[in-house]
Amino acid sequence: MAIGQQQSGIRCSPASSSSAASVAPFRAVKREREPERVQKRASIAIVEPRETNLRLLSAILGRGYDVITSRPTRASEAVGTIQRERPDVVIIDIDPRNKKDDLEAVRQMRRSSPRTIIILYTTSTRFFEEDEKMLFDAALEKGCDTDQIRQAIERDLHLPTVVVIDDFEVEFEIFAPHLRGIARVVNNAPVESVDAAMLVIQRERPDFVLLDMSLTPNGREGFEILRLIREALPNTKVILDTTSYPVQGPPTDFTREIEAAGFDLIVGKAGWAGTAAYIQSVQAANSP
Repeated sequence: MAIGQQQSGIRCSPASSSSAASVAPFRAVKREREPERVQKRASIAIVEPRETNLRLLSAILGRGYDVITSRPTRASEAVGTIQRERPDVVIIDIDPRNKKDDLEAVRQMRRSSPRTIIILYTTSTRFFEEDEKMLFDAALEKGCDTDQIRQAIERDLHLPTVVVIDDFEVEFEIFAPHLRGIARVVNNAPVESVDAAMLVIQRERPDFVLLDMSLTPNGREGFEILRLIREALPNTKVILDTTSYPVQGPPTDFTREIEAAGFDLIVGKAGWAGTAAYIQSVQAANSP
């Protein structure tokens, strides 16, 4: 919202942005045809403190989406709703005068509902640093055609999905922002076993899996996870992200085994740029 005088009209323009239950081990997975995903109306939560703006946005987006917001709300007040409802999309107004608390609320939304698309919708994005904009899937300004909100929503709803399998939480903080606009990372919790990894992968059924080779000191879980993905989800692309490859000097038995395993892509640790380029190339090749 604006500092000082509020703006009542709704227009927008693009801005520069930048304990699961116990389960049986996934040791024998029957290969099945992947079921088609059922299309449904996306659910949208509008986090907007001004009632006039909320009503207008609800009326506009209610034609095509399920709007679950019924009253004006500030970001810090909406965390519980997002955690409970887990909507497909959140459109959120951040008050620059309360930016620190509101951005922390957005981080809490990210942690509790990693699949949710969060779009910043504010009077001016110039109050936000580039690293703050990276919290959002898109940054829009109130100022012109509302069709651009729909375009941002539809673009992100149809992005390919990525599951990150890693035992360090920091990896999620690195990859998710750099892939925004290219793919959506749909999980955010570290995993520490093959079974935990496959539980997430089978639940999310992603287009891509970004896989760290080593979840325990023996460093061989990646081969087992790859095998299980190939059996259960043959259309999912598996990207290996590991410090063990490439290596300087002559190849080792381990690097030869990595190359022969059949990963769709092998990148060095924190190889988000190569990952992003690969996802884009796969999407381009699959486009009609």
